[in-house]
Amino acid sequence: MENGSKCTKFFVLLMLTGLLTFSLFMVFPHDVAAQDSDNDGVPDLTENDLALKYRPCMHFASGELFFPTNVSYHIDNSVLKLKLDGNNSLLIDPSPTIASIASYPTETYFLDNKLGGFQEIKDDYALKMSSLGYIIYARVTADAGNFIVQYWFFYAYNNAALNKHEGDWEMIEIILDATETPTYAVYSQHFTGEKAFWNDVEKLDQTHPRVYAGLGSHADYFRPYQGKIGLENDVLGTEVTLLPTELQIVLLGERGAGNHPASQDWLEYGGRWGEWVNLADTWRGAAGPKGPGHDENSEKWFSPTSWGMSLFLVNSTWFMLCWFMFYFLYIFITILAAVTIFKVWRIWKRKKQGKLGFKAALRTNARIGIVLGIL
Repeated sequence: MENGSKCTKFFVLLMLTGLLTFSLFMVFPHDVAAQDSDNDGVPDLTENDLALKYRPCMHFASGELFFPTNVSYHIDNSVLKLKLDGNNSLLIDPSPTIASIASYPTETYFLDNKLGGFQEIKDDYALKMSSLGYIIYARVTADAGNFIVQYWFFYAYNNAALNKHEGDWEMIEIILDATETPTYAVYSQHFTGEKAFWNDVEKLDQTHPRVYAGLGSHADYFRPYQGKIGLENDVLGTEVTLLPTELQIVLLGERGAGNHPASQDWLEYGGRWGEWVNLADTWRGAAGPKGPGHDENSEKWFSPTSWGMSLFLVNSTWFMLCWFMFYFLYIFITILAAVTIFKVWRIWKRKKQGKLGFKAALRTNARIGIVLGIL
């Protein structure tokens, strides 16, 4: 009887413990684990883990003046204007804020930096760069059966050789399959970009992709010797490196009311992040860019898988061609030096054998070949 009583008490205690555990799981841990504050189908904990895991390592060339920063830096230094016809505009807000610009979702508005032009913005950013730090915006979402990890970079100015404008947006994304295994990396380059298989991407500590940003243009590349093939002819380098731990992540929510905190209401702003003087500036590359999810950045935001897969695939063959183009001058000089040395050696050898006959050769048609050879 005593053993039966003990068994009964044990089972009662076990049932009570189970009910209590189940209740706590339903009320607390379950909610925390499944919390999806931006309503994109990916739990917040997963988003945070993936954003940290694939945080990039960024390389910049010598002479780079602008680095990824907070959008507030630009907003605080700007006035909001409405673009009219021709080169006319109307002042809408002399002191815009993150909250106020969210009320302007259309493309006809622009944030005009009130500091002045390139020189004034450069000087101001240089003074504040250390206090601003290096900020990148991470977005993790689901699309077409994949997990997408995006990193958006905002720069205060784009001072490339062919296009100069206030504000600059670039981004990269990692495409992971349903098992969270990375398959592709996609890097933006102005209006287009490149994709590469994950195994072809240079990485720091296996998971942090190396990004080589173009000098002034901030277009993103997979190798430091790229950028020579194409219209922009970007200059890359490794003189300045921002390690993943130096990049402060701001985890973005999704667009739409209730899908992101108030501090990210700037996501709803549909205008340009920089000056817009003439209507023609849009195709001359002299107008500020649109932000994430708007106009040229719309497909990157709403269809990141199809956008990435539509881009040019770069691989070892392409990288070899880029390497050749990057070192073409050095290769040419080396070949020229080798040919010159060989020619001089042959001339010396023939002279030593008494077979040079230079003066006699000049009296024949061979003089043309001799002159070309010397050149």
